[in-house]
Amino acid sequence: MFCILEIKEKKKRLFKKNYAFYAEKRVIPGLAVFEKLTAYSYNGKVDFPRLREHLRGFSRWIVLSDGCVLPPDSGLFSFSSNELKKRLVFNSAVSLLKQVGREYPNVLLVDKKGDFSGEIEKIVPHVRNLTVMTESSLRYDYSVQEIFEDSGAVVKIIKWNENAPFSNVVISVSESGVNPLSISFLKTNGNKNIVLRGEGFYISDEILKYKPENISFYPFAGALYSLSSVKTLGEGEFNSFIVNNRVISAQSAVKMLDTFPDF
Repeated sequence: MFCILEIKEKKKRLFKKNYAFYAEKRVIPGLAVFEKLTAYSYNGKVDFPRLREHLRGFSRWIVLSDGCVLPPDSGLFSFSSNELKKRLVFNSAVSLLKQVGREYPNVLLVDKKGDFSGEIEKIVPHVRNLTVMTESSLRYDYSVQEIFEDSGAVVKIIKWNENAPFSNVVISVSESGVNPLSISFLKTNGNKNIVLRGEGFYISDEILKYKPENISFYPFAGALYSLSSVKTLGEGEFNSFIVNNRVISAQSAVKMLDTFPDF
């Protein structure tokens, strides 16, 4: 379970109890339970000790509503995670490679933690050479051997480095290094990268209707994925991307990449 926190300014009442917060449990049937917590600020002061007492073990599983800021001495901690974003980047990369329909000569998967070691067989059919840059090469050993035995394809594993080797396509499912959490394609007529950063993605109405209005799309979905194990969210892909500060659809991304010169 996690908590979505909102702080509201409220006038202090004389001779009546001034409530520190209002808590409401919300249930997504069969999937998750979370708490919508509204803390009241009187003359700019929030009773954080009362909030800590209420939250107890959940003081680090707090998703902040839009515009909500926790002071350093509150004793509460905002939760954020890129685990769902990593999954969506990987899924989107596989989808783009399939739809563009080329066999890219050099593809680099930047996977610092080795989280996708069991899924690289999804990329192999669409590339000539696949290289994985990681700190967890041992996690890839079995998959690489299995792919070689099944198809004869050789996947190269290299050590983690902040500077990636030349590649026509870079799929980064890491939070650091080259173009973190993105998919980048190198034009052959120069050294300019087209970098796709995921923007929108699909959430079923059965889940979306429980999202509070004052919380952004990704923090809500990310908390459900990471803290409530709603893993179906990780089966999707981005339906739009940011390219050069412009939002384009996934279909437009495919058309754009299809116009690239042959490698």
